[in-house]
Amino acid sequence: MNTFIEELKKLLKQDIEQAQNTAAIAMTDYSDMGRAMRYVSQTYGVKSLTRLSECLFEFFSPLNLNVVTAFWFESGNEFFSNNSAVCPLEKELMLNAKEGERFIDFGSRTIINYPNVSLLVKNMPLDDPETYGRYKDFLPTMLGSTDAKVQSLETEQALIGQTHELGASFAAVRSTLVAV
Repeated sequence: MNTFIEELKKLLKQDIEQAQNTAAIAMTDYSDMGRAMRYVSQTYGVKSLTRLSECLFEFFSPLNLNVVTAFWFESGNEFFSNNSAVCPLEKELMLNAKEGERFIDFGSRTIINYPNVSLLVKNMPLDDPETYGRYKDFLPTMLGSTDAKVQSLETEQALIGQTHELGASFAAVRSTLVAV
């Protein structure tokens, strides 16, 4: 009888520990998603890639991830890092991986590609499979919204360029009409 009670206590203790772990994971996921939502709302008013990268790096700051981001524009590419200057090797690596798979893993590094943005995480937590999996689950969500914002910025820049061209054309027509 005594061993039966001890077994029940042991099973209950395991159930309690599992429930606590599940609750901790849920709270962490909830926190990550809350930060992701704040990031998306911060980017609504962003008008430059520099500011967009700052918002992205603010999101990564509590995660202690060392990242480089590349924005792919038709007019050119821009690279930003949250820790230091982007070295030529990192630029070359991201340029070569740009047309690759969505996820490219090599050692503790991961590149995540979208049409308008790529992210190089230089210190993925390989020693913590749970955190590693969580990051690989929510990072695409972050980059998906970033990709849409970069497309929006590029469209906005194109429209501004067309507006300037139209203005110049109207000015030329006006001066021609005045001359006539």
